[in-house]
Amino acid sequence: MRELEFDPFDPNSVRAVQEELERYKESLEKKGMEICRRLAEIGMNVASIRYATGSIDGNTDVDVSVEPIENGYKVTANGEDVFFLEFGAGVAAGFNYDTSVIAPPVDITPGSWSKDHARQFTEKGHWYYGGRKYDMVTPRMGMYSAIKEVEQNIARVAKEVLDLD
Repeated sequence: MRELEFDPFDPNSVRAVQEELERYKESLEKKGMEICRRLAEIGMNVASIRYATGSIDGNTDVDVSVEPIENGYKVTANGEDVFFLEFGAGVAAGFNYDTSVIAPPVDITPGSWSKDHARQFTEKGHWYYGGRKYDMVTPRMGMYSAIKEVEQNIARVAKEVLDLD
């Protein structure tokens, strides 16, 4: 924001300051959206990498994308294995995992999700899918890892976009 001579008794001076403040506000809004976009792209990249190595049937059917929304951006993961790869259907956590933190709360225990989706769970760490046995298939936590990475980069990205040192 540039420095202006201001005379509170001069209507032109007041108008000039108002216009400068409006320009500054618009520039901050654009920079805020740029910060959101860059952080969303970081999240998308991290989630994509985590999911790419995790498909339980050998395919990488998880698609991660960034979409603009009204006041920012959202990162979305779509694909048959997203739920399994994110939460591991309780396999990694075992029984008695606190699922009250999930909204809405769900009761996830080893095999509970898989049985509802025609996948069989026999013992902790072993899954059967499409007639094949998968040993020790663990969650890839793509979105969880994306959030952690975004949190670690907020200050850096904001400093870059706002040109702060």
